[in-house]
Amino acid sequence: MEDIVIHNALGVCSAEEDTQILARVSAEEAPAGGRALDMGTGTGYVAIYLARRGLEVEATDVSERALGLAGENIRRNSVPVRLYRSDLFSAVQGKFDVIAFNPPMNPRETELTRWVTSFLRRHRCIADLLMRVFDRWLQGSRMDFLVRFMEQAKGYLRPGGCVVLEATRAELDALETLLPAWRVCRRIDIPSLPAEQIAVFRPSGERDV
Repeated sequence: MEDIVIHNALGVCSAEEDTQILARVSAEEAPAGGRALDMGTGTGYVAIYLARRGLEVEATDVSERALGLAGENIRRNSVPVRLYRSDLFSAVQGKFDVIAFNPPMNPRETELTRWVTSFLRRHRCIADLLMRVFDRWLQGSRMDFLVRFMEQAKGYLRPGGCVVLEATRAELDALETLLPAWRVCRRIDIPSLPAEQIAVFRPSGERDV
């Protein structure tokens, strides 16, 4: 994790390889000095990574436990990040050059399911097996949530902006079909999670920057 100091905690999704790739790709897609939104920040790793690269960063989460942990990690790394609670875009204002999001496995998460998810992220082989077994079920359970997120996200992007989203391969295939207002510019593999990828979405009709 370079020189970023991150403390993890049960009940909050830990910063693993996919988090690092999400942060790196988001930084690559953002213009110098641009604005970034780290949605579902968890430990705060993506927000910290982007802030260290000179971006103006806001980070949100719906979980008070995650916000507490992210706040501690942000202070440990001495970076300027505006951190606040938001259910998707409910409390978000303004527009961004990049919106990064690793959505929850279960959109109707409770404190119990967050503990389960955080456990699975510490046991990657089990997590990957479950993602493969339940891939079709997860796609059906999350698609409405992912579509709603993408439809809302478009209103919070600056011209030339993008969304960097982690999802299963099947979900990304479906989103490409269901969202004609968007196009996928990149899909990046996650070696430790073969069933998932990170994709860069841009509004259709806009050129890559």
